[in-house]
Amino acid sequence: VFVLGGPGAGKSTHARLAAKTLGWTHFSAGDVLRRSADNPTGPFAAQIRRTIAEGKIMPGSVTTPLLRAVIDKENRITGQTNFIIDGYPRTVSNWETWQTMCSDIHVPFVLHLDVGPTVLRQRLHERGSVFK
Repeated sequence: VFVLGGPGAGKSTHARLAAKTLGWTHFSAGDVLRRSADNPTGPFAAQIRRTIAEGKIMPGSVTTPLLRAVIDKENRITGQTNFIIDGYPRTVSNWETWQTMCSDIHVPFVLHLDVGPTVLRQRLHERGSVFK
């Protein structure tokens, strides 16, 4: 299951709660990317750091194989076959890459958290004041 929504919509919060309730595994695409960027020997580390610094959306050719790797690892270790991924795909191109590279993984539905711009701004403002 993919969980999508604007920044501050509560993607990670709701995905974590759903995963805990359902006994599934939750991955945040952003967390996976940040961990990969912090690994200096990672295959995409430099590209991830550069794309983040430029404020661009990560191409599916980077995010999809990283998500596939963590899914496969979790499946090998725990046998888990149900996953909730928040923050991906972010574009139609991301989705097309997922369909090509992960055609064997069934995505039963996408949950879109539709939160209005006023609430998103308020949440991001509150989030920013917490991290100052």
